[in-house]
Amino acid sequence: MPNFFERDAGAELGRFAIVVSQYNEAITGRLLDGAVGTLTEAGIADDSIDVARVPGAWEIPLVAHRLAHSRRYCAVLCLGAVIRGETTHDQHINHQVSLNLGKIALQAEVPVLFGVLTCHTLEQAIHRAGGNVGNKGSECAQAALEMARLLPRLPSISGAPGVRRTERRMAAAAPELGSPPLVARAPAGKAGTGQIVAAVAVSAPPAGAAAASVSPVAAQRPPRERPAGPLARRGAKRSQPAPGTEPDKPPARKRSPRPIRKTRRARARAVALQVLYEDDLNPQRNLAISDQFIQRRLRNDRERVPFARALVQGVRRHREAIDRTLVEKLDHWSLPRLAVTDRNVLRLGVYEILFGGTPPAVAINEAVELARRFGSEASAFFVNGVLDRVHKTRGARGTSQED
Repeated sequence: MPNFFERDAGAELGRFAIVVSQYNEAITGRLLDGAVGTLTEAGIADDSIDVARVPGAWEIPLVAHRLAHSRRYCAVLCLGAVIRGETTHDQHINHQVSLNLGKIALQAEVPVLFGVLTCHTLEQAIHRAGGNVGNKGSECAQAALEMARLLPRLPSISGAPGVRRTERRMAAAAPELGSPPLVARAPAGKAGTGQIVAAVAVSAPPAGAAAASVSPVAAQRPPRERPAGPLARRGAKRSQPAPGTEPDKPPARKRSPRPIRKTRRARARAVALQVLYEDDLNPQRNLAISDQFIQRRLRNDRERVPFARALVQGVRRHREAIDRTLVEKLDHWSLPRLAVTDRNVLRLGVYEILFGGTPPAVAINEAVELARRFGSEASAFFVNGVLDRVHKTRGARGTSQED
């Protein structure tokens, strides 16, 4: 019969820590209630449960790292809710949070429980926060209790729990002296250059001892040849190439990617795009707040504040005409399918081409730079193609900028 490590049901448990995200608080609050309820039902006192609230799921690993390495808790529960949106933002957060929490548990040798919901919709999150699927906060607390009862029954890596990784390595290398062994190498011609002949742990000589008291094995070590560094070569002359030979050519430099071009009004267009982005996500937004945002971000610049304000107001005024134009030029695409950033970059570019009085070439170039800055290279190509079709159709119809 194999030997099974069983949980100690009668073990006296210590303190528990909970890190909970405040983002999507309607969901995370239910997860927190489920976790606290499960711990208290298991006999954990309320004053033995510490709760740390963080702004979002991205900030959970840092706080969990501090709590786990404090050695005050027998488990750390991490609760949050990341709901999928129109971009891949959720994927990056979920990947990094889960990866870092796993690393923290291995480094601190403390159970760190992953209770962050990764759902596609809000309904899925509600079902998993006390709905028909259960409460993941309660399940996370139950797993923490089981791990806290199991971990003390397992053999420790270094013979004493809580020893740091570097201390374990030092103890394994030289248990008595507490210092890593010195490796002596045989001189060239006897055992071969670089061949290891012995590994002897040598303690540091006492204060005032002569240099000759070093181990005889270490004394036979050949002197280390170090290449001359920049300071050693400072006074030396540069070696000249031999006659009849060509000097070495320096390696070819790699071209850096084309930087984003910034014009005088590029900052104003970027701020206007941010306001339009917020308008798209929150149609009921107070317009006075948008105007304050423009003035604050552009620092009340006399030229750029009126320009950004005109762009935002113009897109709002001609929103229906701009969207109709875009629907005509989008092949096999609809406006709701576009990313929010690309959709509003296109609206800004169409407004400048048709109504803003900006030269079409300038409007297209500025829109492409915005797409590259806030999106990707693929977004820049996509925006360039759509706005180019808008410009060509406008020129074919003979539409003037006053129209």
